[in-house]
Amino acid sequence: MKRIIKLVALVAALSSGPSFAETAKGIDLNTASRDELIALPGIGEAKADAIIEQRQKQNFVRVEDLLIVKGIGEKMLTTIAPLVTVSSAKTPAAAH
Repeated sequence: MKRIIKLVALVAALSSGPSFAETAKGIDLNTASRDELIALPGIGEAKADAIIEQRQKQNFVRVEDLLIVKGIGEKMLTTIAPLVTVSSAKTPAAAH
């Protein structure tokens, strides 16, 4: 049931967000909303908040920088790495 809810949230977030070409690249860790992050497998509210807190300190340069975030280890990184990307864009204020 949780997976279905996350999938619905991801579809809703993506349909109102960037174009298909942008989403094909993955969810940008430096600009993703809390809801977009929560829609990723294994990322709940606490981890989404931790990701946002980390990027407020310093933008992610590589997807592997997620390992800095408390609660994200190699196994989770392996799961979500194909679904995310990083840009050099600044985090929008609305995503905080």
